[in-house]
Amino acid sequence: MRYFFTPAMNAGDILIIQHYGYCFFNPAGWYPKPDKLPIRIGFVCLSDSGGYQLYSRNKDYENGNGSRRCIVIPGVGIKTRKNCLIIDPIDLCRKYGELGIDYGFTLDYPLSDNASEEEYEINLLKSYEWAKLMIGLRDDLCPTTKLLIPLHYCTEQQLRHYFNTMSKLNPDGYAIPVRDTSTWEDMVRIAYALCFLQHKRVKIVHMFGSSRREIIILGAAASGLGMFQQLSFDSTSWNTAIYVLQYLDSKTLGLHPVHDIKKVKLNLPESLIEELQSTVIDPALKKKLILLHNVIATSDHANAMLKRAKDIETLKRFIENTPHLSIQRRRLLASIGILHTSMKRGFPYIEKWFGWIWN
Repeated sequence: MRYFFTPAMNAGDILIIQHYGYCFFNPAGWYPKPDKLPIRIGFVCLSDSGGYQLYSRNKDYENGNGSRRCIVIPGVGIKTRKNCLIIDPIDLCRKYGELGIDYGFTLDYPLSDNASEEEYEINLLKSYEWAKLMIGLRDDLCPTTKLLIPLHYCTEQQLRHYFNTMSKLNPDGYAIPVRDTSTWEDMVRIAYALCFLQHKRVKIVHMFGSSRREIIILGAAASGLGMFQQLSFDSTSWNTAIYVLQYLDSKTLGLHPVHDIKKVKLNLPESLIEELQSTVIDPALKKKLILLHNVIATSDHANAMLKRAKDIETLKRFIENTPHLSIQRRRLLASIGILHTSMKRGFPYIEKWFGWIWN
């Protein structure tokens, strides 16, 4: 069972690519040149498809908050124009092949919150056709890439229908959104979705859009229970320099302000520390090192939770006795309990007793 964190990358994150084992980027936005990607055993690249840009740019455009919309045109290539961003699912496959992407998402059109049934049907049809096109081209354009299909749903019925529709394409795995975990019901629905995918014998799952403590712990619990062969998650929250520079505590994932950049003690790879011994570390480099530290801190935290989750009761006791988890405690214990029960008693039991959470 493999469980890992993939930081969503930006243009200035080459240092992370060089010194961390996983990366996640977007050929419809920023992506590194092929010669910038390291060739080393165990290095894993994931790639988003541009679905978020498709949704967010068009939403902003329709609301009058943006000047550039996003459209999909197969065969013309991914292009940035004055008034629009063009995403091409064929070119996505080509870029997956050129970059040696290990796991790539098929192009998807996400749903808005509380989407209407009409929006759901339209977006599902678009996502299905793009996924079908990309899976059909994989052998020619990106033969070493495993393709994952994102699932979008607002209800339990949509989760089932979306999966049943996409499963006809036989993808290598699936991705589910986990951004919103602010309530008990949110977490239980994510746990329910994981149980559903395990019941459907899915082997590879990616949780996209969050590295919050509760998501990391829930993913560790699913991994510790052996629900999937591989489970991963991504986020941009490690990039704390977007607004104000902060560093992460690997034990709690708490954020600490950088009052004096020279006094921050960083967790960095030994190989990099040796390289830096003869390097003048200016403020710009120091910021990049803090961000690398944040990535490693997130990964270390996930590994620590996975170690506890090897025995699910040990993980539960940790949650019960850890002060910084007091706010999340109730929903974490409930969602982990659902995973554990599903593995012991089967998904039909979960379906019968917890289906009400979607109402």
